[in-house]
Amino acid sequence: DATLHDNIIRTLLPSVQKAGKNGNDPKSFLSVAISTDNNLSFKNVFSILKFTLEDNDITSVTLFGSGNEYLAGTIDIAIEDNTPSYELIDGAQSITLLPEGPAFTPGTYSIALLPQTLEEGLRLVFRHSGSVKTVAKKTSDGTVIGFERNCVVDAKAFNFENDNYRFYYITNTDEFADWYADSANWSESDLVYLGNDIDCSGLDLTPTGATFSGLFNGFGHSINNLNIEYAGNACLLPYVTGTVKNVNFGSRGQDESTSFKNTSTNGESYTAPLGQVKNGGKISNITSYASIELKGAGGRYTGGICAYYSSPSPVTDCRFFGEIIITGNVAEAIDAGGIFGCVSTTDEIKDCENNGTLAVSKLPASEKQLNIGGIAGLVTSSATISDCINNGNIEILESVSGGRRSNLGGVVGMWYNAGGILTLCNNYGNLSNRAASFSGKQQFLGGIIGRLAGDVSGPVIDASCNYGDVLNETRATYNYLG
Repeated sequence: DATLHDNIIRTLLPSVQKAGKNGNDPKSFLSVAISTDNNLSFKNVFSILKFTLEDNDITSVTLFGSGNEYLAGTIDIAIEDNTPSYELIDGAQSITLLPEGPAFTPGTYSIALLPQTLEEGLRLVFRHSGSVKTVAKKTSDGTVIGFERNCVVDAKAFNFENDNYRFYYITNTDEFADWYADSANWSESDLVYLGNDIDCSGLDLTPTGATFSGLFNGFGHSINNLNIEYAGNACLLPYVTGTVKNVNFGSRGQDESTSFKNTSTNGESYTAPLGQVKNGGKISNITSYASIELKGAGGRYTGGICAYYSSPSPVTDCRFFGEIIITGNVAEAIDAGGIFGCVSTTDEIKDCENNGTLAVSKLPASEKQLNIGGIAGLVTSSATISDCINNGNIEILESVSGGRRSNLGGVVGMWYNAGGILTLCNNYGNLSNRAASFSGKQQFLGGIIGRLAGDVSGPVIDASCNYGDVLNETRATYNYLG
């Protein structure tokens, strides 16, 4: 389908194509024309990759740009001087070609893609029937491939080599479960790609104890209806030393369909989609709509995206739209944040946003501290936090009667014994402490940082503003508001 507005044509080059009798999908061949008389001259707005299949059990072929380029999607097409050009509106980083029947017959096939240059070459992933693991071929390092408009590129023109990675191309729940069940064999050579949104309804998943050290690329897809309730590390990936990016936990409008609930009875543990990211691990462009809950007597590190971030690597573009609820009798210290529970990195956290509510409805008396922040509950390192926004409310409810020290901050709950930089960060959420009785315990509430503590002077705070309300209604002996 296509629409026309102000001489701009909006249409779709599909990311899933079905090979017809000529080995291609005619619906993916985009052509446009403009005329001031009765004559139409059509111009193609696509390029073609042609390749040959020799096996008879291949059930799909997926094309990726090795530089994660956008190959298909919704585009706006304009015509100037009788030449079409396009602007990408909503892109897809992969294109999958499917056969007419259960498998391809040997022969020549083609995939239509948006005209562009693949600066790092391409990767073709061949799925064989009955296997979640796939065979991948990639062009040699240094290969640059130009896909010009109305041009056919033959894969035979390039040198391909077997990909050194072990590929998991996941398109459904069974494949997701098979990959997770194989966690004992995970390694740093793993590439995990999502080819579709994954519906985990009915999937009984026990968190693995394995470390994920490979590359997980969701390509913008969502893991929906994943519900993990566990007495311990209630996470999909409790330990990450690899890379996780471009993935959503849950979907907009389905806030409670994905959840991570910790029922631990004692000790410290993680509650978040990702537990501890460490030792060079990297995360970027992750969005979570999940419900996060501490409902036992244990726990500690709790985050909308990651519970504990200690890797010397930057973080960008993470967003939380769910809720974090503390409802248990947690005697441990608690570090909870819309993005991170605790940050212990010297690198930069940039362009992250919390839109979720953080609420404490039950808590026993303890000498341990409660640190809650819109972006991070606790920071213990010389990190740089920049261009981050908190829109979520942070509240300790009237039902909480157990006395303990609390530190609530619009961006960071407590920044402890470390320098660093906090710049260009704003808080729009409201902070409130209505605990019935926190007698004898210090209560700190700050629009940007709840409390600076330790022997070090703390971070440089620059160009950051609080627009939210700060309210303390406790009966605590010591109250500090800023």
